[in-house]
Amino acid sequence: MKLKYQLTERDYIDFTIYHHQSSESYKKQQVILRYILPLVFTPVIYWIGTVVFKQPSIYWIIISLAFYLYWAVPFNKRHRKLLEKEVKRNLAHNKNDTIFGEKILEIEKDILKVKDELTQETITKDAIVDVVVNGNAIYVYISSVQAVIIVDWKPDIKQEAIVRALKTVNIRA
Repeated sequence: MKLKYQLTERDYIDFTIYHHQSSESYKKQQVILRYILPLVFTPVIYWIGTVVFKQPSIYWIIISLAFYLYWAVPFNKRHRKLLEKEVKRNLAHNKNDTIFGEKILEIEKDILKVKDELTQETITKDAIVDVVVNGNAIYVYISSVQAVIIVDWKPDIKQEAIVRALKTVNIRA
């Protein structure tokens, strides 16, 4: 099976955000940053308003609750924007000729060949750790830090057929 696709900066950013937000360390960190941290500051806000400023309790309960909701509800959206900004900044500082552009992926019996204008990479199917489908993209993880990103492939080959071909390993006798 041969796939021809164009990898863009947007695809790379989407992959990086997906990879980061699906990691176990982020999930643990998210609970603390999204729910526990504002929960710690909510009573502090209430205390400052009622004890220091000597204002009505109900007023500061509403402000504390509004602060908690403002922090917790849009947390993922704000975090995604921060990650996107950081990835763009990192991409701007480094030379990335081989990351973006037209790619050709050949899926053979036991190997994958990823080619572009400057490089060719050969990967055995045994090295594939995981294949993840995220919207119109397929991420083929080779390790916890390396992946092949497949997006908007041509010709029209169904996503399920690609995933099946990537996961199929021919066992040698």
